[in-house]
Amino acid sequence: IYLGLIVLFIYIFIKKLRSDEISIRAALPVGITLFIFNVLDSVIRIEHFDIEFLLIRLIISPVLMGFVGVIVVSCADAITRDVWNEKLLTYDSLLRGHVRHRLFGQSIIRGVLFGFILIGATTLLLKCVSFSVPVNIAAESHNIADINSHFPFLYRFASNFNSLIWAQFVFVLFLASFFARYFNRHAWLVLSAGLFWGFGYGLTNIITSPVIAAILYFILMGIFFIILFLKYDFLTSFVAQFTHILVFESVRMIYFDNINFIIGGAFFAGIIVLMILLGISGLGNIIQKDELLKYSPQHVKKIFERERLK
Repeated sequence: IYLGLIVLFIYIFIKKLRSDEISIRAALPVGITLFIFNVLDSVIRIEHFDIEFLLIRLIISPVLMGFVGVIVVSCADAITRDVWNEKLLTYDSLLRGHVRHRLFGQSIIRGVLFGFILIGATTLLLKCVSFSVPVNIAAESHNIADINSHFPFLYRFASNFNSLIWAQFVFVLFLASFFARYFNRHAWLVLSAGLFWGFGYGLTNIITSPVIAAILYFILMGIFFIILFLKYDFLTSFVAQFTHILVFESVRMIYFDNINFIIGGAFFAGIIVLMILLGISGLGNIIQKDELLKYSPQHVKKIFERERLK
């Protein structure tokens, strides 16, 4: 699956670049974020400095991840603009720093709400499966890399945010928009993208066994995020998964019953509270979707102008 996606991304990137329908600049914020969090991921766990560490962990790996991230995000952005630019309007306003309006606030509040719903639904699913077969989630619980890190909260935040970016831009934004070209019915689009999520992004050992429970867990999760994207927008899906991660990590850290981890868990919970406050703060400022078009990247305006002239 990943090999096929790599080939597809390279093909689309070259094609869109030749037709001047891609923006590297619009993808730079995500690329820089991936670079910074990959550096943090390495520095926080540092035990000793050596040439190999400096070259691979602090330079080569973060730069490579940032470079690949720019290509992936620019391709996902270009494909989505062709199909439904309106799904990215609140995301565009976020990149421009214009977040105090109702559309943005609604996306944030919805995302947090659906994130909590997903936590409850997946917990219920695992509990129901456990009545028939033993469900082992020890792999995630025994991940001790954060225990050995200097700052557990920063390590888990950087690691999970990296994962969040790849999941949302590849398996939600890109695949949903790509399949929309070939499926007229949303049901087939949702199912296809959900299967890719389950077998591609999923199986990351949150559930160690049985494997069928892990596959079902991630397929349903993928379908859930795709539906949010189709019904609302990309920001709603992104915040929903972000909330799901924050709740999971907060409970996990508090469960360790150690002051350093409890503080980390409180920070994760605090981020959710801040997102809710940010969403509420913009609800009073009513704005129309057409007004957000001015925050779209320059290449999108060129595409619109080209189509208008045709």
